[in-house]
Amino acid sequence: MSIATRAADGQVAIHARDIPLQGVSLASPRTDDVEVCAGGADDMFTHEVRRATALKLDLTRDGADRALIIDASDGTTTTVEFRSPMRPEEVDGIAWHG
Repeated sequence: MSIATRAADGQVAIHARDIPLQGVSLASPRTDDVEVCAGGADDMFTHEVRRATALKLDLTRDGADRALIIDASDGTTTTVEFRSPMRPEEVDGIAWHG
């Protein structure tokens, strides 16, 4: 998984590359800030997106999740790109049939 941010002026910053995703959540119940946590037990990394305005999934042609895109009110876009795109029913190696 990798985390990159594109600023409103087009500049891109890479925050993490090839580390495991631990989770994505609100920073607190009273805020629109989103935290992306990644890494292992000894090297945990948290990237915060302040005042998130939208969360979107970028999908492959066959419906696999390729990336999570988080838009912020300041015009920045944070992309959490998955190393191995998977359909939601394939996550954790368990096939889901709904």
